[in-house]
Amino acid sequence: MAVLLAIRALSQSFGGVRALDDVTWNIEQGSISALIGPNGAGKTTLFNCITGFLKPLAGSAVQYGDEDVTGWATHRLARAGLVRTFQHPKSFLGMTVRENVFAAARVAGRPDETEPVLEAAGLLEFADRRASECPYGVIRRLNLAMAMATDPKLIMLDEPAAGLNDTERRVLARNIAALRQRGCTVVLVEHDMNFVMSLADTVTVLDAGRVLMHGSPAEVTANEDVIRIYLGQFADAEH
Repeated sequence: MAVLLAIRALSQSFGGVRALDDVTWNIEQGSISALIGPNGAGKTTLFNCITGFLKPLAGSAVQYGDEDVTGWATHRLARAGLVRTFQHPKSFLGMTVRENVFAAARVAGRPDETEPVLEAAGLLEFADRRASECPYGVIRRLNLAMAMATDPKLIMLDEPAAGLNDTERRVLARNIAALRQRGCTVVLVEHDMNFVMSLADTVTVLDAGRVLMHGSPAEVTANEDVIRIYLGQFADAEH
Protein backbone atom coordinates (compact mmCIF):
# COMPACT_ATOMS: atom_id res chain seq x y z
CA MET A 1 0.00 0.00 0.00
CA ALA A 2 1.28 3.47 -0.90
CA VAL A 3 2.53 5.80 1.83
CA LEU A 4 0.40 8.96 2.02
CA LEU A 5 2.20 10.70 4.90
CA ALA A 6 5.87 10.20 5.72
CA ILE A 7 7.46 11.77 8.79
CA ARG A 8 11.25 11.83 8.74
CA ALA A 9 13.56 12.74 11.65
CA LEU A 10 11.02 15.17 13.08
CA SER A 11 12.18 16.98 16.21
CA GLN A 12 10.84 19.81 18.38
CA SER A 13 12.01 21.44 21.59
CA PHE A 14 10.66 23.97 24.08
CA GLY A 15 13.04 25.95 26.25
CA GLY A 16 15.86 23.56 25.53
CA VAL A 17 13.78 20.49 26.45
CA ARG A 18 13.39 18.03 23.58
CA ALA A 19 9.66 17.32 23.16
CA LEU A 20 10.09 15.25 19.98
CA ASP A 21 13.30 13.47 19.14
CA ASP A 22 13.95 12.17 15.63
CA VAL A 23 10.43 10.81 15.02
CA THR A 24 9.99 8.74 11.86
CA TRP A 25 6.53 7.45 10.93
CA ASN A 26 4.79 6.23 7.76
CA ILE A 27 1.01 6.44 7.27
CA GLU A 28 -0.31 4.21 4.51
CA GLN A 29 -3.08 5.44 2.23
CA GLY A 30 -6.49 4.11 3.22
CA SER A 31 -5.37 2.99 6.67
CA ILE A 32 -6.51 3.79 10.19
CA SER A 33 -3.40 4.48 12.27
CA ALA A 34 -3.27 5.19 15.99
CA LEU A 35 -0.71 7.10 18.04
CA ILE A 36 -0.62 6.21 21.74
CA GLY A 37 1.61 6.93 24.71
CA PRO A 38 1.67 8.36 28.23
CA ASN A 39 0.65 11.93 28.97
CA GLY A 40 3.52 14.21 28.02
CA ALA A 41 4.87 11.77 25.43
CA GLY A 42 4.60 14.41 22.68
CA LYS A 43 1.54 13.15 20.81
CA THR A 44 -0.26 16.48 20.43
CA THR A 45 3.04 18.24 19.72
CA LEU A 46 3.62 15.78 16.88
CA PHE A 47 0.13 16.47 15.52
CA ASN A 48 0.81 20.21 15.77
CA CYS A 49 4.08 19.90 13.85
CA ILE A 50 2.46 17.84 11.10
CA THR A 51 -0.56 20.11 10.71
CA GLY A 52 1.16 23.49 10.68
CA PHE A 53 0.45 24.74 14.21
CA LEU A 54 4.13 24.36 15.13
CA LYS A 55 7.20 24.55 12.94
CA PRO A 56 9.51 21.57 13.55
CA LEU A 57 13.24 21.96 14.02
CA ALA A 58 15.61 22.14 11.07
CA GLY A 59 16.28 18.74 9.55
CA SER A 60 12.71 17.54 10.08
CA ALA A 61 10.65 16.49 7.07
CA VAL A 62 6.92 15.97 6.50
CA GLN A 63 6.08 14.42 3.13
CA TYR A 64 2.40 14.36 2.11
CA GLY A 65 1.87 12.49 -1.13
CA ASP A 66 4.38 13.95 -3.56
CA GLU A 67 4.80 17.22 -1.66
CA ASP A 68 7.27 18.25 1.03
CA VAL A 69 4.82 20.07 3.31
CA THR A 70 7.20 20.74 6.20
CA GLY A 71 6.19 24.03 7.80
CA TRP A 72 3.14 24.57 5.58
CA ALA A 73 0.41 26.74 7.10
CA THR A 74 -2.71 24.99 8.38
CA HIS A 75 -5.03 26.49 5.75
CA ARG A 76 -2.69 25.44 2.95
CA LEU A 77 -2.62 21.87 4.26
CA ALA A 78 -6.42 21.87 4.55
CA ARG A 79 -6.76 22.91 0.91
CA ALA A 80 -4.49 19.98 0.03
CA GLY A 81 -6.79 17.61 1.93
CA LEU A 82 -4.98 17.23 5.27
CA VAL A 83 -7.21 18.31 8.16
CA ARG A 84 -7.42 17.71 11.90
CA THR A 85 -9.74 17.88 14.86
CA PHE A 86 -8.81 18.91 18.40
CA GLN A 87 -9.03 17.58 21.95
CA HIS A 88 -11.49 20.38 22.69
CA PRO A 89 -14.20 20.62 19.98
CA LYS A 90 -14.31 23.80 17.93
CA SER A 91 -17.63 24.91 16.45
CA PHE A 92 -19.80 28.02 16.13
CA LEU A 93 -22.02 27.57 19.18
CA GLY A 94 -24.54 30.22 18.10
CA MET A 95 -25.19 28.46 14.80
CA THR A 96 -27.21 25.31 14.20
CA VAL A 97 -25.55 21.98 13.56
CA ARG A 98 -26.58 22.22 9.89
CA GLU A 99 -25.16 25.74 9.59
CA ASN A 100 -21.84 24.61 11.06
CA VAL A 101 -21.53 21.76 8.57
CA PHE A 102 -22.67 24.00 5.71
CA ALA A 103 -20.04 26.61 6.61
CA ALA A 104 -17.28 23.99 6.48
CA ALA A 105 -18.61 22.51 3.24
CA ARG A 106 -18.95 25.92 1.60
CA VAL A 107 -15.35 26.87 2.40
CA ALA A 108 -14.32 23.66 0.63
CA GLY A 109 -16.55 24.49 -2.35
CA ARG A 110 -18.89 21.58 -1.53
CA PRO A 111 -22.09 23.12 -0.10
CA ASP A 112 -24.25 20.36 -1.61
CA GLU A 113 -22.50 17.85 0.66
CA THR A 114 -24.08 19.32 3.81
CA GLU A 115 -27.02 16.91 4.02
CA PRO A 116 -25.05 13.76 3.06
CA VAL A 117 -22.44 14.58 5.72
CA LEU A 118 -25.11 15.20 8.36
CA GLU A 119 -26.62 11.83 7.53
CA ALA A 120 -23.27 10.02 7.49
CA ALA A 121 -22.39 11.50 10.90
CA GLY A 122 -25.78 10.59 12.38
CA LEU A 123 -26.62 14.24 13.02
CA LEU A 124 -29.85 14.74 11.09
CA GLU A 125 -31.99 14.67 14.24
CA PHE A 126 -29.88 17.51 15.69
CA ALA A 127 -29.48 19.47 12.44
CA ASP A 128 -31.73 22.39 13.38
CA ARG A 129 -30.58 22.65 16.97
CA ARG A 130 -28.06 25.31 17.97
CA ALA A 131 -24.68 23.80 18.75
CA SER A 132 -24.79 25.46 22.18
CA GLU A 133 -27.90 23.39 23.01
CA CYS A 134 -26.43 20.03 21.98
CA PRO A 135 -24.97 17.38 24.30
CA TYR A 136 -21.20 17.10 24.47
CA GLY A 137 -21.16 13.88 22.44
CA VAL A 138 -23.06 15.57 19.62
CA ILE A 139 -20.60 18.46 19.61
CA ARG A 140 -17.73 16.01 19.21
CA ARG A 141 -19.51 14.35 16.29
CA LEU A 142 -20.19 17.79 14.82
CA ASN A 143 -16.47 18.54 15.01
CA LEU A 144 -15.81 15.38 12.99
CA ALA A 145 -18.63 16.16 10.54
CA MET A 146 -17.19 19.61 9.84
CA ALA A 147 -13.89 17.98 8.96
CA MET A 148 -15.68 15.38 6.82
CA ALA A 149 -17.45 18.18 4.92
CA THR A 150 -14.13 19.39 3.50
CA ASP A 151 -13.65 16.00 1.74
CA PRO A 152 -10.25 15.31 3.34
CA LYS A 153 -7.74 12.84 2.00
CA LEU A 154 -6.24 12.49 5.47
CA ILE A 155 -7.89 13.39 8.76
CA MET A 156 -6.04 13.56 12.08
CA LEU A 157 -8.23 13.11 15.16
CA ASP A 158 -6.92 14.27 18.54
CA GLU A 159 -8.62 12.22 21.29
CA PRO A 160 -11.95 11.93 19.45
CA ALA A 161 -13.52 9.60 22.05
CA ALA A 162 -12.64 11.71 25.11
CA GLY A 163 -15.67 12.32 27.32
CA LEU A 164 -18.01 10.08 25.31
CA ASN A 165 -20.17 7.35 26.79
CA ASP A 166 -20.21 3.81 25.40
CA THR A 167 -23.08 4.46 22.99
CA GLU A 168 -21.44 7.63 21.66
CA ARG A 169 -18.15 5.80 21.20
CA ARG A 170 -19.85 3.12 19.13
CA VAL A 171 -21.39 5.81 16.91
CA LEU A 172 -17.99 7.50 16.59
CA ALA A 173 -16.34 4.21 15.65
CA ARG A 174 -18.91 3.74 12.87
CA ASN A 175 -18.25 7.30 11.66
CA ILE A 176 -14.51 6.67 11.49
CA ALA A 177 -15.02 3.38 9.66
CA ALA A 178 -17.31 5.24 7.23
CA LEU A 179 -14.56 7.79 6.61
CA ARG A 180 -12.27 4.99 5.49
CA GLN A 181 -15.02 3.67 3.21
CA ARG A 182 -15.14 7.14 1.61
CA GLY A 183 -11.44 6.81 0.78
CA CYS A 184 -10.10 8.88 3.67
CA THR A 185 -6.97 7.95 5.60
CA VAL A 186 -7.39 8.33 9.37
CA VAL A 187 -4.82 9.01 12.09
CA LEU A 188 -5.92 9.25 15.71
CA VAL A 189 -4.48 9.98 19.12
CA GLU A 190 -6.56 8.22 21.74
CA HIS A 191 -6.30 6.93 25.32
CA ASP A 192 -9.22 4.49 25.09
CA MET A 193 -7.33 1.31 24.28
CA ASN A 194 -10.42 -0.76 23.48
CA PHE A 195 -11.47 1.92 21.00
CA VAL A 196 -7.99 2.03 19.45
CA MET A 197 -7.53 -1.71 19.18
CA SER A 198 -10.94 -2.23 17.60
CA LEU A 199 -10.28 0.29 14.82
CA ALA A 200 -6.58 0.67 14.09
CA ASP A 201 -4.64 -1.24 11.45
CA THR A 202 -1.35 -0.07 12.93
CA VAL A 203 -0.36 1.49 16.25
CA THR A 204 2.64 3.71 16.96
CA VAL A 205 3.80 4.13 20.55
CA LEU A 206 5.46 7.40 21.57
CA ASP A 207 7.33 7.79 24.85
CA ALA A 208 9.27 10.88 25.98
CA GLY A 209 9.24 12.24 22.44
CA ARG A 210 10.66 9.13 20.80
CA VAL A 211 9.01 6.30 18.88
CA LEU A 212 9.08 3.19 21.03
CA MET A 213 7.59 0.91 18.37
CA HIS A 214 5.30 0.57 15.36
CA GLY A 215 3.16 -2.54 15.00
CA SER A 216 -0.23 -4.17 14.74
CA PRO A 217 -2.58 -3.88 17.73
CA ALA A 218 -1.70 -7.45 18.70
CA GLU A 219 2.04 -6.77 18.51
CA VAL A 220 1.76 -3.58 20.55
CA THR A 221 -0.36 -5.10 23.32
CA ALA A 222 2.09 -8.01 23.64
CA ASN A 223 5.22 -5.84 23.84
CA GLU A 224 6.74 -5.86 27.35
CA ASP A 225 8.12 -2.32 27.11
CA VAL A 226 4.74 -0.94 26.02
CA ILE A 227 3.00 -2.79 28.85
CA ARG A 228 5.51 -1.47 31.38
CA ILE A 229 5.50 2.13 30.18
CA TYR A 230 1.89 2.61 29.17
CA LEU A 231 -0.59 -0.26 28.99
CA GLY A 232 0.05 -1.44 32.55
CA GLN A 233 -1.81 1.56 33.95
CA PHE A 234 -5.00 0.41 32.22
CA ALA A 235 -4.64 -3.12 33.54
CA ASP A 236 -4.08 -1.75 37.06
CA ALA A 237 -7.15 0.46 36.77
CA GLU A 238 -9.34 -2.56 36.02
CA HIS A 239 -8.39 -4.33 39.27
